[in-house]
Amino acid sequence: DLYPYRKEAYLRLLEAYNDNNMFNDVQSAEFMEYYNKAFNEKNEGEYDKGSEDYADINFNAGITYMYMYAADDENVSFKVRALKSYPFFREVVNGNNKEYENYKLAKSYYTICDFYKNYVANQTNTKEPGKDIYEELISSLYECVESLEEYDNENLPYIKLTMYEAISDLLFGQRKGFVATGIGEEKV
Repeated sequence: DLYPYRKEAYLRLLEAYNDNNMFNDVQSAEFMEYYNKAFNEKNEGEYDKGSEDYADINFNAGITYMYMYAADDENVSFKVRALKSYPFFREVVNGNNKEYENYKLAKSYYTICDFYKNYVANQTNTKEPGKDIYEELISSLYECVESLEEYDNENLPYIKLTMYEAISDLLFGQRKGFVATGIGEEKV
């Protein structure tokens, strides 16, 4: 069992998944069991959603889902990983602790995941993103690519290629929207 509100316990668990290059449905279920047991509505008085520790747990969980998650040991699409990591980045942003060292980066990841949730994965949404949403997406993608240089993982080349492929696919898929909103090639 993990100490429910000790950041180190969660970070070490996530680190072990990264060290073993294994984060599939089994590890995800294990992590979520600990996470949901500690961080649920019944326990809201036990932890501070605006604390640096809570932000750090969520940021690192989001990064692990974004870069490492593979369902049943199979590669999954970036869309699936973005949707899996979305709630963790949302928690960092909603905690609104702008002093947290990774807040700005978490907000960028949140923007990308939110875009996937609202415009790529949402089959019932007929609303198209506007120019401001596209500009925020481009800025967030840039920040995330820049941050990859600082990510410490032995599979960094694979992670980079996967991320670059996902970004290329996203940009290609949204090309008509960019043109329709007046975002030129030089901006993208």
